[in-house]
Amino acid sequence: MYFGIHEDKVYGARTKNYLLEKSRVVNVATNERGYHIFYFLLGGCDVATLAELKLTVPDGKALTWRNFNFLKTGGERPNENAAKEFNEVVDTMNEMDFTAVEKMAVWRCVAAILHMGEIEFDKASFSAEMNAPGKIKNEQKIKDIAALLGYENYKDFEKILL
Repeated sequence: MYFGIHEDKVYGARTKNYLLEKSRVVNVATNERGYHIFYFLLGGCDVATLAELKLTVPDGKALTWRNFNFLKTGGERPNENAAKEFNEVVDTMNEMDFTAVEKMAVWRCVAAILHMGEIEFDKASFSAEMNAPGKIKNEQKIKDIAALLGYENYKDFEKILL
């Protein structure tokens, strides 16, 4: 990061090496947590935005980490103030001059990752003898993820997965 010499300001940054523990996205160790942003979004974002991100149940209530395969493997979590933490993330984005569109793009990506853990593949359809692409059991989930990621045709996204 590049800081001003006599100022408390960040003037820029450059990423030389980037280490992302991909395994923490799809599998959380016992008594551990996945990436905090998942919990902050689910516990701190307003319900209208969560609904747009397909992170609510039909009656409008927000889903929790317990609803997602990628998060529930770690077991119980300590009670944290997700709303406060989420607001701190948003405040930081605002300080970095993220537009509303840019912030929503981040939330769409985070939501899409959570939803990807809910895809159910028809294992029987993946057969070498069939010589055909496999099938997905919950096609609506694919439609939701594709929409979040900006695909005009969800079948294009589905082809990537299969």
